[in-house]
Amino acid sequence: MYSRNKGKSLVTFPTSFTVIDIETTGLDTVYDSIIELSAVKVKDGIVTHTFSTLVNPRRPLDWFITELTGITDEMLKDAPLITDTLDTFTDFLGDDIIVGHNVNFDINFIYDTYKQIANKDFANDFVDTLRLARFLLKDLQHHRLSDLTEYFRFGVDVKHRGLDDANVTLAILSALKDTAVKEYGDITDFEKAFNARIHLAKIRAKDVTATNTDFDISNPLYNKNCVFTGTLEKMIRKQAFQLVVDCGGHIEDGITKHTNYLIVGSLDYARNIKDGKSNKLKKAEQWIIKGKDLQILSENTFYDMVETP
Repeated sequence: MYSRNKGKSLVTFPTSFTVIDIETTGLDTVYDSIIELSAVKVKDGIVTHTFSTLVNPRRPLDWFITELTGITDEMLKDAPLITDTLDTFTDFLGDDIIVGHNVNFDINFIYDTYKQIANKDFANDFVDTLRLARFLLKDLQHHRLSDLTEYFRFGVDVKHRGLDDANVTLAILSALKDTAVKEYGDITDFEKAFNARIHLAKIRAKDVTATNTDFDISNPLYNKNCVFTGTLEKMIRKQAFQLVVDCGGHIEDGITKHTNYLIVGSLDYARNIKDGKSNKLKKAEQWIIKGKDLQILSENTFYDMVETP
């Protein structure tokens, strides 16, 4: 797999942009196909144009996709092929900033398909409302579109259809902007706070020491070597480091043969990602194959181990 030359991930609230949402036959850009392309263009805060088309994947849909989206094989049989509609879609987007919820998923599908069809990069900068929501609404357990529509009391259902979900995402972007202004005073201060969080996440292992010495030796992290990769959803990395050392565990900056646990956060915005994996994750997998006693943990499993709600 080549390295995607995507645009920049922006943490802001643009006034002119295009919201996108796609539906696909599955999650894998290699084996699955786009079945719906939708977008809502916004200029100076006003919706100016919309775009939506079904796309014929030239194969039957899995029952789960039909159940999830309501899209059927009958609906797709006369729809255009992706080779006939992707150029029209990318022309509609132009060089706009792209907004979407978990937008890396949509962009990766568009990028890989565009690369295959036209041998061109899809390099628009983008804003992810999922990323904004995780920062602004830390008390929410989940940040799916359905969770956010319920939280903001929109009174609409998430239908897993392109144009409907793009419009919901647009409403969520506006609500998150109001939340950011209410909490931080203005967007500039919000951006500073977000960037400060990213800076704190880069803290080194040696900078954290335990706040107690009365350790529970039955805790699974006691006397274990832990490494983190990716961005944590619930807290900054310094706080996670502190949880480990306060359990009597040890923090390492990199994977070694002595590492016991690799805790994996979101890799969507991490650097040096290839084939969907960070270098730390790849090294951990190599040590596991060699028979080392090393476990790869999700963020939520990590919290269970330190008994954090």
